Amino acid sequence: MRTLDACCPLFNQKTLAFKVDQVLTTNHKLAFYLGREWRRRNNSVNGRWGTPPGQPTNHFQLQRTPSWMARASEQWVVRQNLLHRVAYGYNEFGNLNFAVHANAGWPSKIGLNNVPESLFPVLFFTGQPVFGGIGQFGTLARSGSYEGSHVLQDDLTIIRGRHNVKTGFEGRFYFTRSNTLDDTGRYNFNQQQTSLPGFDLQTGHAYASFLTGALQSWSREVVRINPQYKSRDYSLFVQDDWKLTPQLTLNLGLRWEFIQPQYETKGFMTTMDPTKPNPGAGGRPGALVFADEQGRKTFFDPYYKQVQPRVGFAYALSQKIALSAGYSISNTPPVMIFGGGVSTFGYNGSIAVNQSTQPTQFSQDPVMYLSERFPDFQGTLPNRNPALANRQGTSVITGDMSRREVVQNYHATMQYQLPSNFTASVSYIGNYGTRLPFDRQINRAPFSEIMRLGDLVFERVDLRPDIGVAVPYPGFTGPVLDALRPFPQYTSVTLHTNAIGKSRYDSLQTTLERQFSGGLAVLAAYTWSNARDAANRETGTTDDGLAQDGSGLDWAPAEFHVPHVFKLTWIYELPIGPDKPLHVGGLLGKIAGGWAMSAIHNYRSGDTLRVFDSRINGAGYPVRPDIVSGVDQVVYRGGSADVANGTVYLNREAFATQPLSPRGVPQRIGTAPRVLTDALSPGFFREDVGIMKRVSFGTRGVDARVDVINVFNRSGLGNPITDLANPNFGRIFGVRHGPRRFQFSTRVTF
Repeated sequence: MRTLDACCPLFNQKTLAFKVDQVLTTNHKLAFYLGREWRRRNNSVNGRWGTPPGQPTNHFQLQRTPSWMARASEQWVVRQNLLHRVAYGYNEFGNLNFAVHANAGWPSKIGLNNVPESLFPVLFFTGQPVFGGIGQFGTLARSGSYEGSHVLQDDLTIIRGRHNVKTGFEGRFYFTRSNTLDDTGRYNFNQQQTSLPGFDLQTGHAYASFLTGALQSWSREVVRINPQYKSRDYSLFVQDDWKLTPQLTLNLGLRWEFIQPQYETKGFMTTMDPTKPNPGAGGRPGALVFADEQGRKTFFDPYYKQVQPRVGFAYALSQKIALSAGYSISNTPPVMIFGGGVSTFGYNGSIAVNQSTQPTQFSQDPVMYLSERFPDFQGTLPNRNPALANRQGTSVITGDMSRREVVQNYHATMQYQLPSNFTASVSYIGNYGTRLPFDRQINRAPFSEIMRLGDLVFERVDLRPDIGVAVPYPGFTGPVLDALRPFPQYTSVTLHTNAIGKSRYDSLQTTLERQFSGGLAVLAAYTWSNARDAANRETGTTDDGLAQDGSGLDWAPAEFHVPHVFKLTWIYELPIGPDKPLHVGGLLGKIAGGWAMSAIHNYRSGDTLRVFDSRINGAGYPVRPDIVSGVDQVVYRGGSADVANGTVYLNREAFATQPLSPRGVPQRIGTAPRVLTDALSPGFFREDVGIMKRVSFGTRGVDARVDVINVFNRSGLGNPITDLANPNFGRIFGVRHGPRRFQFSTRVTF
């Protein structure tokens, strides 16, 4: 089946903008901007075929992003040394992803009974391809969201003597609302339902099971509520640029934030209280609580102590040398603590028909047929049962999540005017972050017990009293691993906290710049940097940044660690045309003049690499393999890429896997760091060139531009496979760059 690999075979975008600047009087000015954007594209997270919109069985979805942007401001010169400014901004971005044929009544058209009409049923054909395992038909896309903000600013600028003071207020009001359709369901077909008795793994065909309507399993989500989240952030600030002497200026500032936490407008928010008795687990601590049941709209507490001082100076050492330095404390805006992703567990539900909920005489028998009436949802929503999440994963929200991270920023710069109109600068720029976001798993079994018991941790604890692990509460039938957990009623408990993550960034940044008189300008910049962290924020993975045995933080190179970056940019206006060194007037001057060229040359180090072994079952711990000391980790020494067989890059002999049990339980933690410290992926080298032409007609004009991306058509090497369990470990099969691309643009000024 031929598939389309491109992201968006159909992409349409329209933008409408309206802007007005009005001078009311010599002391009053108004500005207004209104922008509206529509974007429609067909895309898919899986392979797709045919021409969009295609048939309901394909994977095409329709993404629409209706967006608004509005800005309004007023400036009032109260008197010569006093300026008042008030501004308002509004943003709204819609991201709607629905199946192309959503709400078209397809379930009724094909004879399904008692399911919502939202989508064409999503069909899964499982198993090996030879037995009909051909994957997925239909798309699950049925949701959308709107998010945005209102921002209000009111400030005064006061000039008095040597002081230039700016002070004011800022209020930010964020919102997000979702729209998820009720689910039509997931229909799973397998070869076993049409296999011969006793030959269920050798006979049968998943598509034949579909033709007979024989379902292996079926499930759907029941949507009753779509949450709407809001949050508020108020700030007071004052900034003073104090010119002590003609050579020395001090910059002093203070910002004070009052953070009102994220809340759900109707209190649809769920968390696990680690101290509340769980009635479904023998009264053990750890049970669900629901915000609206407690008369609340959030589990977060407001925070009023987010203080951010700022201090700096600029000093002209001489006519050619200038020094500057500064220190500040900052944080990211508290837009949404989880981006609207807090739990609403219990407010929506699900239905499942499988061998566990509806057992048959033989496991190969269909649980039901497509021609039958699908079951009703039997529960009551919202379901505020404190034991509802038992034997599932859950999460804990800490009240102090409104307290944001603390990032200390510091810099020192020297600028020097060199001969021949060259300007050079050398800067040290760094920061140190604490209280960074860190999603931590707090429901692991002790690592020492996992190593001691090995594969026994996967045995049912109630059937193996000889192991010596007690059944945690009556009726518990889970594995030994779960019985050893602090909260055995849950398979996992994620603690959302921003109290422990850390990061540090240090860099030396240099630039060399010259503006030539002949229309040529050149800027060269080189940066050496070192970025390290122990936080979740780069990968978004729970416990990324934790030591392998859970004993503490694991300080390692950050995901964005790129030690060397060199960039060269230049622009050259051709010296031909009216009023140019090569003067050409008239019509020929219009044609020959107004040309310019520009280029950006980017060269940098490669990406950080993480070596792992998918055979290791750390029972929830981030256990890694070993590093073999004294062996070079990178064996690639240049040359052409072998995309077909893989370019050998990492040395397989430099890594090893510690002893594992038959089911992958490690006997000890590995020696490999979280991120390799002695190896990076291949570097990045690319050149982009632009050619511009301007034709002027008085105050009007036309600008045409051609950009050539990756002008030398470099392919480069991508990143190597870093899974030791993969026979192609260390090899690179992909390229770094896409092929040379041309981009054309035109702007008309009238």
